[in-house]
Amino acid sequence: MSARAAHGATTESQEKGGLPVPIVIGVEDSWPPFADEQGQGISTDIVKAAFASVGQPIKLMVMPYARVLRETEAGVIAAGYNVTRQASTQQRFIFGKTPILRASASFYYSNATSLVDRSPEQEFIDSTTEQALTPGDSTSSDIPPKNYASAKEIPDGERVALILGYEYGDTYEAQHTRFREYRVARQKQIIRMLLAGRVDMAVLFDRVATHTMEELGLPENVLRRGAQNHVSEIYVAFSREHPESEKYAAMLDLGLENIKNSGVYDAIMSKPR
Repeated sequence: MSARAAHGATTESQEKGGLPVPIVIGVEDSWPPFADEQGQGISTDIVKAAFASVGQPIKLMVMPYARVLRETEAGVIAAGYNVTRQASTQQRFIFGKTPILRASASFYYSNATSLVDRSPEQEFIDSTTEQALTPGDSTSSDIPPKNYASAKEIPDGERVALILGYEYGDTYEAQHTRFREYRVARQKQIIRMLLAGRVDMAVLFDRVATHTMEELGLPENVLRRGAQNHVSEIYVAFSREHPESEKYAAMLDLGLENIKNSGVYDAIMSKPR
């Protein structure tokens, strides 16, 4: 069904039932504890509670983040999250005034292995596997630890692991063409690539890195957190192709205000995950 046809079907359903039609929203499947493989987590709890407070039902569709962006931009779905509001996304989507949360991301390096030279072909093959990697008996290295203060300091050609479709802030985006980026679908893949020396560094959201390390059963000290890359304001992004996106964005803003005033928001943020 085309985006236009889908909008027509929504209007017809509203006329027949007289009840609010659920907004179809995409949620990513690899950003725990904000959104896990089932789409559940902190972000989802916030979005559900905010829309519920204004009486608007929603229908969630769980998919990889890159697909969330594509289908929202095309109008296949009305909205998607967790999207960073920055120059590149402002042009593609409609945003409300209020982020659903803020999340910090930092540069991460491996303490488990020394960095080794590998062919690009082998790096690609290895980075797409799901083999369990653990901190191994690595050879010592006289190379001093890397600790870049910002993306501007990262040398040309550095191998950086990232998630497909993710935004990493305007400063990083202005520099990223100088690097050899390896974008994968899962947080666990990034950590495994770091531990195996297949990349030089990664950008990981701090709370996500800690959560993923715990899931893998790895001690925190096998990765070294460097300087902060950016702090993202995380939003629900609404499709510019959907006729009611402005209305839905305003409803979400009101819903977020409601749950903050009621204490529900703080309870969600402080809940153990």
